[in-house]
Amino acid sequence: QHIVEQSASLLSDSLSYLRDLGLLNVASYNALPLREQDFPESSLFRPVYDRVREAFKTQPLLLAQGGGFIKADEAKLARGKDLVELFSPEQLGSLFGKDRLAWLDAAITESGETADLYTYLVGRKKNSWTKEWELEPLIDGMQVDADTLAPKLTAEFLVKQTIDWLTRFIQYAMQGAQSLRKVPLIRIESGDHVSLPSDKSTPLSAWFSSKDTSGIDLSEFPLVHAKLAASEPIRKFLEKEGIREIDAAAIVWQCILPLYNGADRPFDEHKYRDHLRQIRKAYTEANDAAKQQMTTKLNNIAWLACVHASGNTQEKIVWKKTGAFDVFTRADDHEIWFHGLDSVGAYFLHPSVNEVLNGSVSSLVKPATVLTQNLHMSEYTASLCNESYGKHKQGLNGFKPDATVIGLQAAL
Repeated sequence: QHIVEQSASLLSDSLSYLRDLGLLNVASYNALPLREQDFPESSLFRPVYDRVREAFKTQPLLLAQGGGFIKADEAKLARGKDLVELFSPEQLGSLFGKDRLAWLDAAITESGETADLYTYLVGRKKNSWTKEWELEPLIDGMQVDADTLAPKLTAEFLVKQTIDWLTRFIQYAMQGAQSLRKVPLIRIESGDHVSLPSDKSTPLSAWFSSKDTSGIDLSEFPLVHAKLAASEPIRKFLEKEGIREIDAAAIVWQCILPLYNGADRPFDEHKYRDHLRQIRKAYTEANDAAKQQMTTKLNNIAWLACVHASGNTQEKIVWKKTGAFDVFTRADDHEIWFHGLDSVGAYFLHPSVNEVLNGSVSSLVKPATVLTQNLHMSEYTASLCNESYGKHKQGLNGFKPDATVIGLQAAL
């Protein structure tokens, strides 16, 4: 036992001599006691395994990428050589809250001649679905992969990196690391960072600049950084993920619709007609899915200029949402009926809406076409009279006794 203890001490001390003589390399680690199963707790030579493991934990004996030796708590082992080439020691340290962390030699992989060393460093779990270790890692968190890095790649970190480095990072993320696609990897012209849209219903976080930008206030749009947009592979990747050029629909909901938020707003008919033309253009050019999305956005904002149907206050503009129950088509019968009825809540679309939207009025605006409401059938017919429900009767010949005619009392 004494001889074994002394041999363990000699081996441990020899590692630093071998290192200083330049004789310690990745291949030479294979001569060391790396396989715990070869040194059970009760075995005579267990001290040899323990002393070497303690030396690796506390002394700079691990070979770093590019040369030199580091301690275990100064090292990270990349799962994939691309990570080693992408993240510098300073960047790696920043991500893990240290001044600097070095990559271990990229020749250490989980297969081939270095498989035992790899397992010795990163550990091995009993199975894929448990957190229990069959062999614990040399230190916690030594191995780094895309999933490990993703939560640490914040906008605060990414905004400090050069655009050239960011280009290489996005190209790495394009190779299939799904977790990296959730980080705010898109740099916009302001220098800020935003994420890819999570699905088709999510508002776009960034846009490509349109070829024709005349008359567009681009300050309303978070534009993808010019260098990213100029890279054909990155542009195709971002387009596949939902980023697109500024189009007519984008102009509508980024530049036009926000102008109609709020209660008090001036009415400039010339500008309003221009806005209506852009809304019509966006709607007619959109595919079915985009039409649905645009309709949803238009339904939530009071962008329709209306006037009171009485004809007495034509100068006053009232703003309404699409599908408002009190907005009626400007038909001859409706004009005659509502004429002079100031107390009735009924409105017509401003002439500019009908003139500019033209055929799109019915599909976009949906003004009411009839003056009657509550045109539902009675719940029970005369044939279903009984003591439990009482007596219920249905009007004859299609007459609806519960119907309400808008403005009837005022008109009478």
